[in-house]
Parts: sequence; structure tokens; C-alpha cells
Amino acid sequence: MAAAVAGPSGEWAWSIRNAGQAEARLSGWASGAVALYAATQTASTIALVATLPAVSRYIHQAFDSFGATPPQEPVAFRVMSLLEFPVVLVAGIVFLIWQYRAATTARALGYPARRSPALGAWSWIIPVVNLWFPYQAIRDLLPPGHALRDLVLRTWLCYICSLFAVTASYLVALSSSGLGQAVGCVAIVGWIVVGTGAYRVAKAVAADHAAAVGRY
Repeated sequence: MAAAVAGPSGEWAWSIRNAGQAEARLSGWASGAVALYAATQTASTIALVATLPAVSRYIHQAFDSFGATPPQEPVAFRVMSLLEFPVVLVAGIVFLIWQYRAATTARALGYPARRSPALGAWSWIIPVVNLWFPYQAIRDLLPPGHALRDLVLRTWLCYICSLFAVTASYLVALSSSGLGQAVGCVAIVGWIVVGTGAYRVAKAVAADHAAAVGRY
């Protein structure tokens, strides 16, 4: 009877250790990825603020010259856009793979979760639900009562506000470049806060899971 109980228990402990090891191989890369993403978004928004008057003129000229030869985009804005995409893409892929593995570890450890590991990772690109599903997925990587679960919420709200602030800066600049730049500066501060918070959360998840897996 004792052997029958020991078998499944040993298999369960092995699955936890296996999930933890798969996550640990990407943990350092994940914290670097979120820092790189936030730094890229910060630099991109700084470039936006610096070139916003030119971008505003470009948009107005593009509408005014409808049907004729369109004007050239500002060079700095075009270069920054080309550099931003591959960096964000690579950082995003690394982070999402890590998130899936971390969610798998959390599930094996018995942490309650609102979303499955796969849905949590894919939810970033699902319209509408990507406004709150990713937050729930990241929050649930930490156990209930963990001190940094509140930081996940604050970082997520700042992330959403920063995204909207970038879009708003374009729209506002159509009527006032100066006001659009002011809104863009709010987004810059937001990205810095997002990067700091996301880095701390990624490190906290890695540390919590390593300690929990180490008990098996």
C-alpha cells in the first residue's frame, strides 16, 4: 500500500522539478526581455516626442495631398519604427515562452489561476480580453498573499495607460504639437515605471518558483 502511494507522489514531484527547470532556463532572459521592451518603448516614445511637430505636419500633408504624391515620413521617426519592431518582437517571444513555462510551474505547484498557461500567453494578442487576461495570468504566477501581487496590478494599469497615452499624443498633436508632446512625456514616464515594475515581478516569480520547486 505504501509503495502505491509513493509512486504517484514521486511522479508528481518529478513533474514539478521538470517544470521548474524548464522555467529557470529562461528566467534570466525573461527579466532581460521586459527591461529591453520597456527601454525600447521609452526610446521610441522619446523619438516620437522629439519629432511630433514634424509627424503632425506629415499627417496633415498626407491628408491634404490625398490622390497626389504623398509626403515623406520624418527620417528619425521612420528609422525608429524600423528598429523598434524586431526588438519588441524578439523580446515578446522570449517573454511569452517564459510566461507559459512559469504558468506551468505555478499550476504544478498548485497555485490558483484564472487562466490556463496557454490562454494566459495567447491572451496578449486576443482583442478586448487583452485588456485584463494577461494581467490575471501574470498575477497568478505568484501565490495568493505574495507581497508583489499588488505590484502586478499597478504595473499593468501603468502599461495600459502608457499605450493609450502614446496613441493620444498622436491625436492631440493634430491640433496642438505642444500638447501632444506633453502627453507623450507622460507616456515616457509610464514606460519607465512599467519597465521597473515588470522587471521586479519577473525576478519575484523566478525567486518564488525556485524556492518552491526546491522543496520537492
